[in-house]
Amino acid sequence: MTQDKRLDPAEIMRDIRRRVVEQVRRKRTEEIASEIDDKRVEDIKSALEDMSRLGTGSPWQARYLGSKYQFPLKPLALKVRRIVQAEIRWTLESFIEEQRRLNFSTASVLRTIWEQVREFRSITASLQEHARRSSTDLSRLGHRYVAFEEVARGSSSLVRSRQAFFLEHFRGRRNVLDIGCGRGEFLQLLKEIGVESYGIDKDPEMVKVSRSYGLNAIEADALDHLRALQDRTLGGVFCSQVIEHMNSAEALEFIELAYEKLLPGSKIVIETVNPTSVFALSEFYRDITHVKPIHPLTLKFLMDCVGFTSVEVQFLNQPGENQRLDPISGPGADIERINRNFQKLNALLWGPMDYAAIGIR
Repeated sequence: MTQDKRLDPAEIMRDIRRRVVEQVRRKRTEEIASEIDDKRVEDIKSALEDMSRLGTGSPWQARYLGSKYQFPLKPLALKVRRIVQAEIRWTLESFIEEQRRLNFSTASVLRTIWEQVREFRSITASLQEHARRSSTDLSRLGHRYVAFEEVARGSSSLVRSRQAFFLEHFRGRRNVLDIGCGRGEFLQLLKEIGVESYGIDKDPEMVKVSRSYGLNAIEADALDHLRALQDRTLGGVFCSQVIEHMNSAEALEFIELAYEKLLPGSKIVIETVNPTSVFALSEFYRDITHVKPIHPLTLKFLMDCVGFTSVEVQFLNQPGENQRLDPISGPGADIERINRNFQKLNALLWGPMDYAAIGIR
């Protein structure tokens, strides 16, 4: 009966010796390597695959060694097996250590991200609570804020005279919304020319003032109200001195919502403080409900991006001449140069107090 070549002791020892020599040679040639390269990984993978292909009778498996080899071959086979395993372990040691470092680094990164997320959530919650408290505190002003409007913004007659400039943009329209209607000056103007309109304001005292004139005014937040409306239902949107009460995200959402709710061909007018005028900017912070000014070019850009067409910026409400530098008279080019510089200073320091960005849906 022919003896199975795999069970021949001499063949087994030759196979073991060849593998040990291969592992030792590989160890010596790779001692100077500081990192595991792709070739080294492929060599290890190939050796393990060769061992697995020998099947259940492989001399590398402890079960085979324990059941098939008889004394004195069994102790020798077990010793050689330990040697080979040590060599393989040494070969894989740097790879395993590298994997451990990778696992540790990954865990550290995930832990850091999680801590940052928790911190961000905490900050967000604090800001939301601060905003809620701020809103509550401002509501306590009640009728006092109405009185403040009278001083800071001007009388109702003055506001009416300024806002009459915008009436032509809404003539003949229906369902025009005045966002931040305040004391109702623009609603009164629209009513006088027969334009169907209504207004919203977050301040209940302002709403009371508007209703006292028989105007359709609702206490509501601008964004919440716009979100609740059906698309393409408004015949126009007028927003005077409101967008500066919003942060950047709210301002962008406001413009997007207004675009969605307007009928095609209808207009939006957004009037706000002109931050390119130093004098206007100094007045901006008199109102403690203001959040941040918005540059006219920025507002125009946002309206263009959302989809409004023919967007134009108009500057309004020039400060009085007594607040500007007066030109000087006299002969010579120096006088002309000085007066030109005065004009530049006047434009920068005492430019228009407000501006309006006007666009078509």
